[in-house]
Amino acid sequence: MYDFGDDWEHDLLLEAILQPDPNIPYPRCIAGERNCPPEDVGGSGGYENYLVALADPEDEEHEDLLAWRGPFDPEAFSLAAINQQLQKKFHPLRVRTVRPLRHNPILQKVAGQIRHPCCGLCGRCPEYRQGSHTNSP
Repeated sequence: MYDFGDDWEHDLLLEAILQPDPNIPYPRCIAGERNCPPEDVGGSGGYENYLVALADPEDEEHEDLLAWRGPFDPEAFSLAAINQQLQKKFHPLRVRTVRPLRHNPILQKVAGQIRHPCCGLCGRCPEYRQGSHTNSP
């Protein structure tokens, strides 16, 4: 997460909602490119200046930036490292089981697969209480 004051903008594209695999921990990254900017680099303009100064050993800020952060490869990207960080952040003690789509009312709503106005998981609709709900767990 970057500083909110730096006005970073990220575009994410949701391409599909798939049935989760119960053997895979979520969230996970499936693709990406380039290294993330260092913390406190100063927004997108500061990042551009940072990259220019690092690439030019004659730049007056080159040595200071190397001392501040060390070597930096803007093209580096490690899917394994990112997924390891996600697991550490979201599953520090245990791996959470992902409910299948038919038992997940939020994903059902997004995917347009709810067959009843009540998701059937809250126990409020008569069909659910009678055990005849199409989405009963």
